[in-house]
Amino acid sequence: MPGPAGAPGAPQLSLHLLGGFAAVRDDGVEIPRRWRRSTAQTLVKLLAVAPELRRHREEVMDLLWPDAPMDAAVRNLRVTLHAARHALEPELAPRVPSSYLVAEGDLLYLAPDRVRVDADEAEKTARNALAAGDADALGAALSALRRELLPEDRFADWAGERRRRIEVLREPLVPALAERLLADGRTDDAVGVLRDAVDRSPADEVLNLLLARVWCDMGRPRQAIRQYHACREALADELGVRPGAELEAMHRTALAALDALGTPPLSRISPDPAPLPPAIRRPERLPLFGREHPLALLAQHASSADGDTPLVVVRGEAGIGKTRLVAEASRRAAAQGVCVLWGTSHEAEGQTPYGVFAESLDGHLAGCSAAERSRVSAEHIGLSALLPSLGGGPPAAASPEEERARLFRAVAGFLTDLAASRPVLVVLDDLHAADPGSLSLLHHLVRTTQARRWRFIATCRDDSPDPNDARRQVLDAILRQRMAVEIDLLRLSRADCAGLAVAAAGLGGRAEDRRTASRIFHLSLGNPLFTLELTSSPVADLERMGPRQRTTAEPDSDAVPDGIRRLVAGRLARLPAYARRTLAALSVVGGTAVSLTELETVTSAGLHPPLDGREVAAALDAAAGAGIVEERDVVLVGF
Repeated sequence: MPGPAGAPGAPQLSLHLLGGFAAVRDDGVEIPRRWRRSTAQTLVKLLAVAPELRRHREEVMDLLWPDAPMDAAVRNLRVTLHAARHALEPELAPRVPSSYLVAEGDLLYLAPDRVRVDADEAEKTARNALAAGDADALGAALSALRRELLPEDRFADWAGERRRRIEVLREPLVPALAERLLADGRTDDAVGVLRDAVDRSPADEVLNLLLARVWCDMGRPRQAIRQYHACREALADELGVRPGAELEAMHRTALAALDALGTPPLSRISPDPAPLPPAIRRPERLPLFGREHPLALLAQHASSADGDTPLVVVRGEAGIGKTRLVAEASRRAAAQGVCVLWGTSHEAEGQTPYGVFAESLDGHLAGCSAAERSRVSAEHIGLSALLPSLGGGPPAAASPEEERARLFRAVAGFLTDLAASRPVLVVLDDLHAADPGSLSLLHHLVRTTQARRWRFIATCRDDSPDPNDARRQVLDAILRQRMAVEIDLLRLSRADCAGLAVAAAGLGGRAEDRRTASRIFHLSLGNPLFTLELTSSPVADLERMGPRQRTTAEPDSDAVPDGIRRLVAGRLARLPAYARRTLAALSVVGGTAVSLTELETVTSAGLHPPLDGREVAAALDAAAGAGIVEERDVVLVGF
């Protein structure tokens, strides 16, 4: 191709396409970024992105004025060429050929020996860097090609082919640079390059796979698992596809590496693929007393996939034996082939979001192989952010409402899959201490349990939560909709209490043993926990010794065991201050039965500041709800 006809020795012209269009001359002549005629600037861009910087006249006219008649398009092109030449060369004299923009026959082109295009130079640098494999060259090429080609013309079709060419060339730069950096021992730099690239292209499976492998090689499998889930979400959202085999295999490898960092999962130390939860794994030392009927009801509920009531709530005061009863029912259900999941709300740890469900599901998954956990996290992606055994998912990218809906669907889907082969029982122990989110999730699950083979049993204290608490309102809604039934556990009868005392303390049929059992029942009021505490306290020992063997140096038979003291102290701590003051006055009055009139006299005259009748009544209601006092009708005068 012949050179331009312009003046020899014309200054070099640099056209910048990456990051936005600009034209710069080496001699410092200023070329404005905004040209008077926009089509003149577009004409230069059309030639700059074209192969060999040239296009046919008719192609240019068709791109610039697609709907104009031919004669009008020819006139427009003549005017546009004139404007473009003078924009690039303001000093260009009339009838003098342009040094940069040349028309030759039917072709229009930019003079290749006087016009440099940054995109061409960046592509050449990238090809050379890939061939050489030098980290600095690869980094420079990647930095140049990361800038967008003509962002002001982002949606112009005529620039599409050049954009795709740059993207194809840029694609191997990141893995090549990362691998070179890793080979040079610059691991942190490699991670930075990969993370930046993944942020720009979240659905690029190759980059995600490479980054996840780097995390694994660095001994950080949890980060690799997070990367897998982030890529899986991006692939699903943007392309509607699943990860490939290599990424899935890497995920399983990362889960296995996560196991190796801590305690081996239960599947490695137990031949049972679904071991019992720790709460029911060990058999109890003592049999149950006085619980035959509720135990039969719970065992039937746990083992049956039929029925319209997916939830049974076992209520009762602290120490009444709710957990013990449910554990025995769960143990019997497991013996019949039911898969038992057990989660407990730990009041001392606060209200962990979805904590009771996280513990129940994670306890089961911890006993599964890495391959099985990989399958679960792939099928039910919403579980990953909740369960440590799945490595933890990526940070939430959606709104809280969307994340909650995703979690609800994931838990329901997981339980459905788990129940495909055998019935599933989920035990939620101490539900009164759970967070509101757990109650909402429970409502969703029991509402959608129809025709599914999973059931729930929950334990709940009578004294909590408060009737105005959001958790209580959700539980009441479940009961109103007849999706649950309640079992109220009562205190043991005298005979059952005596049986428990005999089994725990080895009491016999002697007179002193009968007196000890009677004394324990009198003090415990039939509470199983109190009964067990009293059997190992001085009360039992002193009753068996007899009056002749006792001395003044021996402990008081009415001493309160530490276990009972702590339990009662915990109940009192949950009461308001005025209720605790009322109970202090009640203890001063003494006796097994105190009239309300006597108590009000003490609280109004003996306390400072005094409590009025309304406060005393409210205090007694709160104490009765906590199981600390009991209201009785007492006849003071009569025949």
